[in-house]
Amino acid sequence: QTIILPLLNGVHAGERIRSSLPRVRIWKGCIYLISRLIAPGVVRQSGNINALHFGAEGESKEGLVQFELLLKSAGINANRSANISQTVWEKFLFISPLGSLTSYLGLTIGEIVNNQQHKELLINLLKEVKKIADARRITLSQDIVQTTLAKMMSLPPQSTSSMYDDFKKGNRTEVDSLTGHVTRLGRELNVPTPQYDLVL
Repeated sequence: QTIILPLLNGVHAGERIRSSLPRVRIWKGCIYLISRLIAPGVVRQSGNINALHFGAEGESKEGLVQFELLLKSAGINANRSANISQTVWEKFLFISPLGSLTSYLGLTIGEIVNNQQHKELLINLLKEVKKIADARRITLSQDIVQTTLAKMMSLPPQSTSSMYDDFKKGNRTEVDSLTGHVTRLGRELNVPTPQYDLVL
């Protein structure tokens, strides 16, 4: 009767879990939080962004509501999503291009958007993720590329990504989940991803 709710970056954690635990109920979710591992066992949170989104297609509303109340009673900013696949992909469309490109170029978001060539590469990465989502029949707004780019440009210019930090420190990174998974989906769905192939 166990329910697993993965909150990892990326869009395929549930699929990977199901391959090992086919009988388990798996929900979907994502977290918006700015934090860094600064020492073993020490995580520093910065900013005022903190929200947990979750949901499950085909599950009873009663169970989802009960879980939302449980999280909120613990002081967690939890939000039950009626279309969790869309919610998760909206975040993925933000973090995948950002993490991939800051790591590939070794630059901050300010340095990227203020260079026309780098900015065009960023826009093309966003468009490729949108095409993958369309092929997967994930409903995203038609202006999602423009609104996501605007969010990135509104970040402090010195902002990078957690994947960038991990690369700099020589740590294990999320390149497989945030970059490699897009190229794999592209091949499976016959959607070209030349810019992701480049940065991978």
